[in-house]
Amino acid sequence: MIYIFKVLCEFPAKLCGCGADACNKVCAGGCRGCSAVCAGFSHIFDRPLGCYVLMTLIVSTWTIVAAANAFKTGKVQGSWDMGANATSTEGAEKCTQPVPLFLGGSIAWALVNVCFAFYVQGQVWQGLMDLVDEEEEEEVTSGRRVKRRNMARLILDSAGNIFCHNIAFCIYFFLLIGSCFWYMAGKDWVQSAEACNPDGWPTWTYRAGIAYPVLVVCFCMWWVVMLHIDGCVSNITKPMGGLGCCFGRPPLPRSAASSGSDAEMLVTGASRNPRF
Repeated sequence: MIYIFKVLCEFPAKLCGCGADACNKVCAGGCRGCSAVCAGFSHIFDRPLGCYVLMTLIVSTWTIVAAANAFKTGKVQGSWDMGANATSTEGAEKCTQPVPLFLGGSIAWALVNVCFAFYVQGQVWQGLMDLVDEEEEEEVTSGRRVKRRNMARLILDSAGNIFCHNIAFCIYFFLLIGSCFWYMAGKDWVQSAEACNPDGWPTWTYRAGIAYPVLVVCFCMWWVVMLHIDGCVSNITKPMGGLGCCFGRPPLPRSAASSGSDAEMLVTGASRNPRF
C-alpha cells in the first residue's frame, strides 16, 4: 500500500511540474515573438522619418476603421460602378452614388500609404548608410581624413536623392495629389443624400483622406526646417564634438557595425535622441 500511496502523492507534483515546464516553453516562445515584434517596431523610431510613419499609421487606421464601420452598419447603398451614377441624387431617399467604391478605394489607399511610409523610411536609411560607407571607403582609400557630414546633412542628401531619382516615389507623389481629387469626389457622393452617409462613417472616411495629404505637406516643411536647424546646431558645436539636437549622430559604417543591429549602429548617445 505504501507504494500505491507514494505514487498517488507524487503524481500531482509531477503533473504540476510537467504543466509548469509546458507553460514556461509556451511563455518563452511568446516572449521571443513579442521581442521580435517590438524590435521591429523600435526601428521605426531609431531611423529618420519615424514621426511620418507614426502619423501615417494613425491616419490610415482612422480611415480604415471609419470605412469598415460604414460597411458594418449594413446600410451602405449605391453602386460599385462609377459610370452608372453620373446623375445627381440630391434630395433622394435612396443613394445611387458609388459610395461602396469610394469606401473600398479608401481602405486600399490607406494600406498603400502605410506600405509607402515604411518603404520610404527604409530607402532613406539605406541611402544614408550608403553615404556613410562612401565616406569611410574614401578615407581608407585616400589614406587621409575626410570631412564627414553631420546627421542632418546625411538625411537631407539621402532624402534628396530619393526625391529626384526614385521611380516609386515619383509615382506615389502624383498618386497622392490624385487622392485629393478622389476624396473631394467622395465628399460630393457622401453628401448627395442622407442614405449615402450611414451613421456618419463615410464622412469620417473622406475627412481622414483629405487630412492626410495636408498633414504630409505640413510634416515635410517642418521636417526640412528641423533638419536645417539640427545641422546648424551641429556645425556650431563641432569644436565641442558636435551636438545633434533632434536627429542624433551619424551611424557607424556597415563594416564597423556588421555584427550589430541598426539600432546598435548608432554612435553612443545617438539612440537616445528622437529621430523624426
